[in-house]
Amino acid sequence: ITVNTAGVYTPLNGQAVSIVNNFENTRSQVLTISSAAGAAAYNLAEAAAVAPNPVNLANQRVGGTNAGALTIANVAPTGLFTEALNASFGSLTGDALTNGGAVNLLAAGSSDSTAMTVRLDGTTAGAKTGSVQIDFASDGTGSSGLGLTSLPTQTVTVNGSFFNSAVGDTTPTPVVIANQRVGGSTSQVLTVANTAAAGLFSEALNASFGANTGAVTNNAGSVSDLIAGGSDNAAMSAGLDTTTAGAKSGSVTLDYQSDGTGTNGNSGLAAIAAGSQVINVSGNVYNAAVGSTSPSPVVIASQRVGGSASQALTVSNAAAAGLFSEALNASFGANTGDATNNAGSLTDLIAGGSDNAAMSVGIDTTTAGAKSGSVTLDYQSDGTGTNGNSGLAAIAAGAQVVNVSGNVYAPAAAQLNTTAVNFGIVHVGDVVANRNVSVSSAAPVSSLNDVLTGSISGAASPFSSSGTLGTGVAAGDTDAASLQVGLDTSNAGVFNSNASVSFASHNDEMADVDLGNQDVTLTGQVNNFAQAEFAQTGGQGSFSGAGANYTLDFGTLVAGDAGLSAQLAVLNTAVGPADALRGSFDLGTVGVGDNFTLSGFATFADVAAGGSFSGLSISFDSGLIGSVDKVIVLSSAGTNASGFDAALGDIELRLRGTVVAIPEPGTYLMLIAGLLVLVSVRRFQGAR
Repeated sequence: ITVNTAGVYTPLNGQAVSIVNNFENTRSQVLTISSAAGAAAYNLAEAAAVAPNPVNLANQRVGGTNAGALTIANVAPTGLFTEALNASFGSLTGDALTNGGAVNLLAAGSSDSTAMTVRLDGTTAGAKTGSVQIDFASDGTGSSGLGLTSLPTQTVTVNGSFFNSAVGDTTPTPVVIANQRVGGSTSQVLTVANTAAAGLFSEALNASFGANTGAVTNNAGSVSDLIAGGSDNAAMSAGLDTTTAGAKSGSVTLDYQSDGTGTNGNSGLAAIAAGSQVINVSGNVYNAAVGSTSPSPVVIASQRVGGSASQALTVSNAAAAGLFSEALNASFGANTGDATNNAGSLTDLIAGGSDNAAMSVGIDTTTAGAKSGSVTLDYQSDGTGTNGNSGLAAIAAGAQVVNVSGNVYAPAAAQLNTTAVNFGIVHVGDVVANRNVSVSSAAPVSSLNDVLTGSISGAASPFSSSGTLGTGVAAGDTDAASLQVGLDTSNAGVFNSNASVSFASHNDEMADVDLGNQDVTLTGQVNNFAQAEFAQTGGQGSFSGAGANYTLDFGTLVAGDAGLSAQLAVLNTAVGPADALRGSFDLGTVGVGDNFTLSGFATFADVAAGGSFSGLSISFDSGLIGSVDKVIVLSSAGTNASGFDAALGDIELRLRGTVVAIPEPGTYLMLIAGLLVLVSVRRFQGAR
C-alpha cells in the first residue's frame, strides 16, 4: 500500500496477492490484504543535522571535563501522525568522549540541547580531536505503535586543546641564611621554576609570597608569566628579621598560580591557584661590637716640661654579652692639637668585656702651656677570632673622638743674686737694718710657668735669717725684699756664718720640685766704741780722775826748787774688737801763770783697742810764785775701716801746782805726803 499523506486512510478491501511456488509439496496461496477501519499512515521522525558540528571546545587544562551540548531536533511534520525521535551515541573515534546521554520520544517540531554532550579525553595535554556517531530511530510508541525504525546516523566531530597547568617549585629548601649582623640585609635568592613540560600546551607560572612565620622576611617580590620549563632566580628572596640578635627561624609560603594569559600562558585561561610551597628559613644574627672608651674627655694630671704623664683608657665592648655578639677591635686614628697616644691597640675583645691597659693618651710636653687636642679611636666589629662567634670578617664599627687636655709647666730656675752679705763694721748696741737677699726665677717666660718658692734659714748667732718667697717669684722676675738676714749687735766680735736658701718649683696643681739649697755667706764685725782715757806713765805729781775729767797736781814747790815732771799717755781702753782712737789736744791756758812745759801733745790716730798714745810729757817748774791751774782738752774720735769716724766727747786734763816763796812747816809735811802719793802712783803704773 502506498499512502502519500499521513493520517487515516481508506481501508483496503479485496486486495490479494497470489503466492506461487514450484515446490510440488507446497500449494499455492492467496494472500488477502486488507486494512482495518480507521487505519492511518504515520510520518517517520526526522533528525535535523546535529549542531554544533564540529564541536570546538574551549581551551582547558589537563583533567578538564568541559563538554559541548548537542542540539537534537525532530524536524518531521508536526501532528498526531508523526512518530517521535530517539537519539543515542554510537561509536567513538579519537579522543572523543560523551556523557552517555540519549534523547527519547522527541516529538516532531521539538529539540533537546541538554541531554547529550560531548567532550574530549583531557588526561594529557595537546590538541585533541575525535568523532562521535549519533544513532537515530523513529519511535512509534504512543503514536503509530509501529515500534522503532532506524534512521540515518550522523557523525559529530569534536575538537579542543588541553594544557598542562603550571607547576611551581622553589629551591633551595630549606634556606639557611649566612651569618649576619643586626641590621644586616643578607637574604637568599629563591629560584622559582615552572616544572610543567615545556611547550605550547603548558601554562605560565605566577608566584607570590604568602604568609611568613617566625622571624622570616621576604622581599615582597613575585614572578609572573614564567614559561613552562623556565626558572627565575632574581625576583624573589627570603631573609630574616635582623632587628635583634639570635638564632632566627621560621617559614615563608610561596603561592603559585597557573596562568593561561600573557605571553607565555598559551591557553588564554584565567589564572587559577596552583598550590603553594612552604620553605623553612633559618640563620644566625649577631650583634656588632659596640666600642666605648672612658674617661672622655681626658684631663691629664698637670706635669712639667719633659714629663710623661698619661691616662690609661678603658675600652669596652658594650655589645650584649653572649654567643651572638662579635668581638671588638680598637686602634688609634688621627690625633689633633697637642694630644698624643701610645700607639696601642686591642683585638678580639669579648662582648661585655673591657681593657684598661693597652691604650693610653697623653699630651706633648716638649713645651709649656695649657695643652689640648683629641685622639680618635677607630672601632671594628670582628666575627673572627676566639671571641668573634659569627665568623664574619671585621668591619668598621664607628669611631670615638676623645678630647685630651692638661697643663704643662716650665719649672722654675733658681738664681741666687745675693751670694754674700757683709754687714761691715758696726758697734755694739747698734740697730742694724736687716739686709735683703735677692733671688730671681731665671726660667724663660712661657705660657705656663712654675713660680719659684723658697725660704732662708740656718744662720748662726749673732746672725739671723728669715722670710719666704710667699706665693712665689714668676719666671723672669726678681724678689729682692722677702728674704732677709740680720746681725745682733749685743756682743762685739768678728763673725762669719752661712744662711741657706732652699728653693722649690711650685704650681698649684702639682707637688713641688726641690731645687736644692744655695748658701749666702754672712760676715760682720761688731766693734766696741773706742774709749779714751789719760794715764800717768811716769814722773811726779798726783794723778787722779776718770771719764771726762783728770787732774795732775804737782803740789807745792818752793821757789827756786828743782822742777817736777810727769809722763802721761792717752789709752784706748776699749775691749777688742773696737774702734781705733784718734785725737788732738787743745793746750790753751786756763787761770793765771803758767809754770808748765808740755811736749808730745801732738795729733794722733789709729790707736787700737788696748793701745796707747804715749810720750806726753809735762814739766812743772818753780819760776813763778803762785797757784797754777792749766786745762788741756783732748778731743778724740773713734774710727774703723768701714769709714766710721765719730767724736767721743772731750776729756779735760787739769794741771795744777803751787809755787811758794818760803816753805812753811806744814808745807814740808805736805811735800812728804805728795811724794808718798807719787810713789804709790808709780807703783800702780808699774803694776799695769
